Amino acid sequence: MLPVLEYFSMGFLCPPAGMNIYFASAMFRKPIRYVGVSVLPALLAILIGVLVISALPFLATGLPVFFSTAP
Repeated sequence: MLPVLEYFSMGFLCPPAGMNIYFASAMFRKPIRYVGVSVLPALLAILIGVLVISALPFLATGLPVFFSTAP
């Protein structure tokens, strides 16, 4: 389920359907190209996170169990 949420967040950042880029462009009065280039590092980090979670699913399922405080 977690990779699906990450894919959604990437979709909100990628034009032509990426609503967040258009919204940021309008709010900060910057060209879409400027905002798009500014978002690339975040998009790359999300993509790497999705790939790591997909390759090592115990990170998404095992770590919460390991760090839970319930006995």
